[in-house]
Amino acid sequence: MEGAGTSRLWDATAGKEVAVLGKWDAAIGNEIAGLGKWQEFNSPVAFSLDGKRVVVGSRDYVHLSDAVTGRRLAALGPHAKTVQLLAYSPDGKRIASATAGEGASAIHLWDDESGKEVAVLATPFLDSVLFSPDGSRLVSGSNYPDNGARLWDAVTGRLLAVMTGHKNAIWSVAFSTGGRRAVTASSDQTARLWDGRTGQLLAILGGHTDRVSSVLFSPKGTRVVTASRDATLRLWDAQMGEGIGVLRGHGDEFSCPPVFTPDGARLVSGSDDGAVRIWDMNLVERNGILRGHDSYVYDVAFSANGEQVASAAWDGTARLWDATTGRQTGLLKHETEIITSAAYNRNSRRLATMELRRGLMLWDVASQEATRDWRVRLARYDPRASLNPAGTLLAAGSAEGPVRLWDVATGREVARLEGHDKDSIDVAFPPDGSLLATSGIDGTVRLWDVATRAPVAVLRGHTSDVFRVAFSADGKLLASGSGDKTIRLWDVTTREQLAVIPAGSIVYGVAFSPDGMRLATGCRDNTVRLFDVASRQQVAELRGHTNYVHAVAWSPDGTRLVSGSGDFTVRVWDSLSAQERAKRAAEKLTPR
Repeated sequence: MEGAGTSRLWDATAGKEVAVLGKWDAAIGNEIAGLGKWQEFNSPVAFSLDGKRVVVGSRDYVHLSDAVTGRRLAALGPHAKTVQLLAYSPDGKRIASATAGEGASAIHLWDDESGKEVAVLATPFLDSVLFSPDGSRLVSGSNYPDNGARLWDAVTGRLLAVMTGHKNAIWSVAFSTGGRRAVTASSDQTARLWDGRTGQLLAILGGHTDRVSSVLFSPKGTRVVTASRDATLRLWDAQMGEGIGVLRGHGDEFSCPPVFTPDGARLVSGSDDGAVRIWDMNLVERNGILRGHDSYVYDVAFSANGEQVASAAWDGTARLWDATTGRQTGLLKHETEIITSAAYNRNSRRLATMELRRGLMLWDVASQEATRDWRVRLARYDPRASLNPAGTLLAAGSAEGPVRLWDVATGREVARLEGHDKDSIDVAFPPDGSLLATSGIDGTVRLWDVATRAPVAVLRGHTSDVFRVAFSADGKLLASGSGDKTIRLWDVTTREQLAVIPAGSIVYGVAFSPDGMRLATGCRDNTVRLFDVASRQQVAELRGHTNYVHAVAWSPDGTRLVSGSGDFTVRVWDSLSAQERAKRAAEKLTPR
């Protein structure tokens, strides 16, 4: 059948199939040289780094040949058992042949030039062998029950270190490019990172839920990839073993070890699910983290189509980001440093920003030009601005309490809503735009009728500053987050308090999911917490930020959440895998 016994050639950038190569392609599959009748099925093979020499195992012998002419140069052996493993040192000076399996095993070191045996390294239950990049060392991994790795001097055969700790068989070993790090993979569901010169344990790479079948370093040696029978790949920092990302998408274990492209920009993996996947390592590295701000991030927002994120920070900028790739697509520079708010209008063609010491600005998102500028005295406690759904009104908190409203078209101030006896902080419109919710450092939440500018209700209960208010998508619920470490839910129609939800920390940001089932909070203790609205119970805690989380916002489809933090970063938390996200993006581009 088509595909049986074939190889396929792919464009690694576009992901398109270039060619299907049969067992012997007439154009490129000509035999260069025959290596002799002694070559057997599943014989171990290893080439020298320059490709000029090749060694092939045949029962208890290893045959060294010229890889270009096929001329036999030497027969290395005999060995006490069948040769199972072969390795060629990168400097071309040593060949390692190993008899593996249960009980006593051995590694034989041979001089490439003379073909003479240099040393025999006795080691139990051998399962893997690899030279360091400079050829000076050799690492071996053993099967159960030894479960150990050993570091050897490849010149003399002297044992340098026994690396213990794995609880089950070691399946794969790898050296970093410079040989400063070594890593081992085991059936105990972990990999271990070692100093490649001393054998000292540096880190245990845990998290997989099945056997770790292979490991490799990136071309620059700064990253480690582990592949597991749990169908996931994990990316690690090679210096101290910190986890960077989890690559999900395959439906079965890996049929072969993954490989990097030479520049390290992509990782290619093949699975028993029949799929070959190409991973963009830039996206994996970002892991949803958007870097670029030079100071505290105080507000975040999703565009109406969910493809763009806006952020405001204390570095004098608001920034626009591609929500999927994390690439910065816009930079809105302000005159002063402290930018506390970023709010889109309904179609996301306009973005309102607030400068603490200067006022408000309205930006055209496409051109990234300011179209209107309000120089007003604002509150002293991180005020925010909001555009009504129609995009006709702009509201903002201010000093001494009044909430101010401006007509966007004319720029004229149309109202001052008096009521808060101290600075007003946050403002929010419901989806129909009929009300305005405001909060202040006086601990109250207030509702206003937008058409008449009249007060509707004062919602009391918080015992400290109320930093954020948010309406549910149907406009029936209002949530408020406070310095008293609670979230409170209010019935918008009856004005009754429905729930007091302990948050465990000061709450700086609140946002309902589009379906109204979840409430996200940004907290002072560096976490994002998710609560089930119906049960009022916490259902998740998202960690990763290293400073307070000041703002959270949902994508319109509810599959992503964005957070802004005092650690200078913006994070996008995605409930979809990278593959599913890419699939959805491709579907949008496909003509119907």
